[in-house]
Amino acid sequence: TERAVTSFHRITHSRLKFAASYQIAYSYFLSGQYESSITSLNEAMGRTENTDERGKLQILSASNYLHQKRWRDAEHILGTLNLRDEELNHTALALKASAQEGIDLPRRSPTLAGLLSAVVPGAGKLYCGEYGDGIYSLFLAGVTGLLAWDGFRKDGIHSIRGWIFGSAFGVFYTGNIYGSAIAARVYNHQSETNLLRSLPPIPDE
Repeated sequence: TERAVTSFHRITHSRLKFAASYQIAYSYFLSGQYESSITSLNEAMGRTENTDERGKLQILSASNYLHQKRWRDAEHILGTLNLRDEELNHTALALKASAQEGIDLPRRSPTLAGLLSAVVPGAGKLYCGEYGDGIYSLFLAGVTGLLAWDGFRKDGIHSIRGWIFGSAFGVFYTGNIYGSAIAARVYNHQSETNLLRSLPPIPDE
């Protein structure tokens, strides 16, 4: 990336200057250096008044924001674009739709998932769509809890079986709460990742 950026910086011919500036920002974008790309784009924006050139820069800026999951920033940039170039306009509209989808993505609260599983083991996993894990968690907690209760009922506080299964229940119960909170984070991350994978391609030159 740095070698490509250095090469593009050497271009001083006015007709190629915009293309070079765009390629610098695009190189940063491809390497995941989104803030550097945005900085380069803002600098290039101040050097052109051409509507379609500015639109092209804004499209790449919005793409940087989308990959940072800054959905509202991307939507704000794309909201006012009205380009003469039909292909650029189509790309801008598609990215704007993706930004709005990012804003509206269904999300799961890790706190709520943990609380649900604290009340009913496995409920937090069900809330996150992990139905198999949710039912399994409920089964394990239920069986170990029942066996612990039965052991203490028969042998009292000194029941070895009661303490063994009671300890197992404690481990499963705590793990079920923690696992539900993690499941919510995974759900949110996967939803965002799937959206990013579906983004339309942007101009590369």
